[in-house]
Amino acid sequence: MDIAQDIHSHLTELTAPECWDLARDSQFGRVAWSTASGPSVLPVNLGFGDGAIWIRTSPYSALARQCSGQRVAIELDNIDVTTRSGWSVVIVGTAELVDSDEVPVALRPLNVWPSGTKNVHLRIEPVEVTGRRLLAVQPG
Repeated sequence: MDIAQDIHSHLTELTAPECWDLARDSQFGRVAWSTASGPSVLPVNLGFGDGAIWIRTSPYSALARQCSGQRVAIELDNIDVTTRSGWSVVIVGTAELVDSDEVPVALRPLNVWPSGTKNVHLRIEPVEVTGRRLLAVQPG
């Protein structure tokens, strides 16, 4: 018998401090924004510092061309498919391109998995954070 069939899950809301504790350990997420042709979502590497979320990207990327001055959402999560448990945090804020000399020194070498020139930083100033945790509950 598949163990996943015997697992039930319970969804709970996370407090803002719980959301930030989980988010700060993340290096990967998805950023979403609205474009003239509809919603757009991209996976990104990211970092946290100076009260903001930071993304390093190419100056020719959709992020650099379309997001500055826009409201964006960042989703971070961690899922365990076997136990049907995990968490998801969504941070909403305004994105802005930042000159290299204004990027905190610790974030300048922000690790980005895809190769290529990634010499532009996008700073997302958070205005809202929400999250949920899915907890596995064994029957019985």
